[in-house]
Amino acid sequence: MDRNNGKKTRLDWEDENQNTFLLPKNMENADLIALLEQGVLYFSGEVNENMLEYARKGMLFLTVHPPREGVLTVKISSPGGDADVGLEIHDLLMLYALETGITVKGFAIGKVCSAAAMIILQGCTIRIASENSKIMCHNALTGMVITEHDLKSAGWHMRLLYDLENLKKNVVTIIMRRTKKSEQEVLKLLARARYLPAKEALAFGLLDGVLGFKFNDTGNPEADVNEAEQDKIE
Repeated sequence: MDRNNGKKTRLDWEDENQNTFLLPKNMENADLIALLEQGVLYFSGEVNENMLEYARKGMLFLTVHPPREGVLTVKISSPGGDADVGLEIHDLLMLYALETGITVKGFAIGKVCSAAAMIILQGCTIRIASENSKIMCHNALTGMVITEHDLKSAGWHMRLLYDLENLKKNVVTIIMRRTKKSEQEVLKLLARARYLPAKEALAFGLLDGVLGFKFNDTGNPEADVNEAEQDKIE
């Protein structure tokens, strides 16, 4: 059933060649467009080309239709994935904040790992995690498909090593810039490759705040944050 009832949405415009501009087909257009109109990007699942396509088109939409409150909320719940994709999304978020002056507020929810934690979350102006979230960083991995020809190639191993070393340098630079930690401290973090509870990630500098919850007198939930974090969340 067509969730848009056959009508064009604000993301379905056409260029001069009559090529319709659409979000990835396997995503729920109506839901994601509704979120974009509220100034929310939702990165859920594997960091891959599909997520990158959504990021590119979503950022284009948000450039034309900026969030009304001057804050772009980026919700992230991801096991990680392609680091190169993560780097491009990181740069898109950084460039958007730079060009528009809009605050990009990242919220980590659940397990946020690998490229999602080390790269995408670090591209947000403000980085918040819910109290039960876990953040995991590790050394660069290769997701390449290796053939027999590759293994027999004299220079292939060195090219792979070169690519991994460059990727690692990029990740280390990003984390050092956001955490103010030394290179050795960041390298130690990556080598440990373990899940950090939100408060440990905050202490290391991977987050700016941890969002907790409490109940008020009427039984409704409220944010429970310390004063330093409150300024970043509200």
